[in-house]
Amino acid sequence: MTEILEKASQELEAARVALGDVLEEISRGQGTERDLETAQTRVKFWEVRLEGAQRQMAEEAEQERTDHIDALKERALALDEGAVKKLEEQARKALDAYVAAALAHTTKLKAIVQELSELGELPEGLELDMQPTGYRMVVGSERRAPVDPMAGCIVMAYDVLRTHMPRQQIDLPIERYR
Repeated sequence: MTEILEKASQELEAARVALGDVLEEISRGQGTERDLETAQTRVKFWEVRLEGAQRQMAEEAEQERTDHIDALKERALALDEGAVKKLEEQARKALDAYVAAALAHTTKLKAIVQELSELGELPEGLELDMQPTGYRMVVGSERRAPVDPMAGCIVMAYDVLRTHMPRQQIDLPIERYR
């Protein structure tokens, strides 16, 4: 198509030059009315041909644009939102189980530490720590501490988001829990 456009542009320019030459000849008393009509007709012909080629190119470009839009719409409609929703539901169930387990662990640990604290002096190698932030105990080299589900959820969310969105800002209160 660009070849047709280039040819029409070149021919139009040549026709305009030829018309200028005919007008120059007529102004010097040479050339005929027939020469002028032929030159003007040739200019008009190539103007129409160029305009048609431009219109055809514009129509083809618009058709390509429309086809591209249609293809993008089809791609968007082919995306499986249901699969994402299903994974979201599974993630919610897993998160629910995690939070429930963390809270159960913390509740059980608190009850054990409270009961131990009521039994008087503890044997060597057993230490209790009863802070407002949570009850902890150390048995030899083993340490048991409460599990903070909020911190766990935030850290997990941050790590997963950072893995999948490394260049985007992730605004979670992560510094408190790291």
